[in-house]
Amino acid sequence: MLIVVISCNLALTVLNIYIAVRLWRLRRTLIRVTRTLTYVERRINRIFYSAPEFVLKGQQGTYVLRLYYQQLGFQLEQLQKLVSLINLGFTIWRRQTRGKLIKN
Repeated sequence: MLIVVISCNLALTVLNIYIAVRLWRLRRTLIRVTRTLTYVERRINRIFYSAPEFVLKGQQGTYVLRLYYQQLGFQLEQLQKLVSLINLGFTIWRRQTRGKLIKN
Protein backbone atom coordinates (compact mmCIF):
# COMPACT_ATOMS: atom_id res chain seq x y z
CA MET A 1 0.00 0.00 0.00
CA LEU A 2 2.82 2.37 0.80
CA ILE A 3 4.33 1.78 -2.63
CA VAL A 4 1.03 2.70 -4.29
CA VAL A 5 0.82 5.99 -2.34
CA ILE A 6 4.46 6.83 -3.10
CA SER A 7 3.90 5.96 -6.77
CA CYS A 8 0.83 8.20 -6.94
CA ASN A 9 2.68 11.04 -5.23
CA LEU A 10 5.62 10.61 -7.57
CA ALA A 11 3.30 10.59 -10.61
CA LEU A 12 1.55 13.75 -9.36
CA THR A 13 4.91 15.40 -8.70
CA VAL A 14 6.14 14.59 -12.21
CA LEU A 15 2.86 15.87 -13.68
CA ASN A 16 3.10 19.08 -11.63
CA ILE A 17 6.72 19.62 -12.71
CA TYR A 18 5.69 19.08 -16.36
CA ILE A 19 2.85 21.62 -15.98
CA ALA A 20 5.18 24.09 -14.23
CA VAL A 21 7.77 23.83 -17.03
CA ARG A 22 5.10 24.32 -19.69
CA LEU A 23 3.72 27.36 -17.82
CA TRP A 24 7.23 28.80 -17.45
CA ARG A 25 7.83 28.41 -21.20
CA LEU A 26 4.43 29.95 -21.93
CA ARG A 27 5.29 32.87 -19.64
CA ARG A 28 8.60 33.46 -21.46
CA THR A 29 6.80 33.36 -24.81
CA LEU A 30 4.13 35.77 -23.59
CA ILE A 31 6.81 38.15 -22.27
CA ARG A 32 8.52 38.15 -25.68
CA VAL A 33 5.21 38.72 -27.45
CA THR A 34 4.36 41.55 -25.06
CA ARG A 35 7.72 43.22 -25.63
CA THR A 36 7.37 42.89 -29.39
CA LEU A 37 3.84 44.29 -29.40
CA THR A 38 4.89 47.17 -27.15
CA TYR A 39 7.79 47.96 -29.48
CA VAL A 40 5.49 47.83 -32.53
CA GLU A 41 2.91 50.03 -30.80
CA ARG A 42 5.54 52.64 -29.94
CA ARG A 43 6.88 52.65 -33.50
CA ILE A 44 3.38 52.96 -34.97
CA ASN A 45 2.55 55.72 -32.51
CA ARG A 46 5.73 57.56 -33.46
CA ILE A 47 4.92 57.18 -37.15
CA PHE A 48 1.25 58.20 -36.95
CA TYR A 49 1.53 60.77 -34.16
CA SER A 50 1.61 63.68 -36.59
CA ALA A 51 -0.89 62.14 -39.02
CA PRO A 52 -3.89 64.26 -37.92
CA GLU A 53 -1.93 67.44 -38.63
CA PHE A 54 -1.04 66.24 -42.11
CA VAL A 55 -4.63 65.22 -42.80
CA LEU A 56 -5.87 68.66 -41.75
CA LYS A 57 -3.21 70.37 -43.87
CA GLY A 58 -4.20 68.18 -46.79
CA GLN A 59 -7.87 69.03 -46.34
CA GLN A 60 -7.08 72.73 -46.20
CA GLY A 61 -4.87 72.46 -49.28
CA THR A 62 -7.61 70.60 -51.13
CA TYR A 63 -10.13 73.28 -50.17
CA VAL A 64 -7.84 76.03 -51.43
CA LEU A 65 -7.20 74.14 -54.67
CA ARG A 66 -10.92 73.65 -55.22
CA LEU A 67 -11.53 77.38 -54.78
CA TYR A 68 -8.67 78.16 -57.18
CA TYR A 69 -10.05 75.63 -59.67
CA GLN A 70 -13.49 77.27 -59.47
CA GLN A 71 -11.93 80.67 -60.09
CA LEU A 72 -10.03 79.30 -63.07
CA GLY A 73 -13.24 77.76 -64.41
CA PHE A 74 -14.99 81.13 -64.14
CA GLN A 75 -12.06 82.88 -65.83
CA LEU A 76 -12.04 80.23 -68.57
CA GLU A 77 -15.74 80.83 -69.21
CA GLN A 78 -15.13 84.57 -69.43
CA LEU A 79 -12.21 84.03 -71.80
CA GLN A 80 -14.30 81.72 -74.00
CA LYS A 81 -17.05 84.33 -74.16
CA LEU A 82 -14.49 86.99 -75.07
CA VAL A 83 -12.99 84.81 -77.81
CA SER A 84 -16.48 84.10 -79.13
CA LEU A 85 -17.22 87.82 -79.26
CA ILE A 86 -13.93 88.52 -81.02
CA ASN A 87 -14.66 85.77 -83.57
CA LEU A 88 -18.13 87.17 -84.07
CA GLY A 89 -16.62 90.63 -84.58
CA PHE A 90 -14.14 89.27 -87.12
CA THR A 91 -16.91 87.43 -88.93
CA ILE A 92 -19.05 90.56 -89.12
CA TRP A 93 -16.03 92.65 -90.20
CA ARG A 94 -15.15 90.16 -92.97
CA ARG A 95 -18.70 90.19 -94.27
CA GLN A 96 -18.71 93.97 -94.32
CA THR A 97 -15.35 94.15 -96.08
CA ARG A 98 -16.45 91.53 -98.64
CA GLY A 99 -19.60 93.49 -99.26
CA LYS A 100 -17.56 96.65 -99.84
CA LEU A 101 -15.16 94.83 -102.18
CA ILE A 102 -18.00 93.38 -104.21
CA LYS A 103 -19.75 96.77 -104.50
CA ASN A 104 -16.56 98.50 -105.67
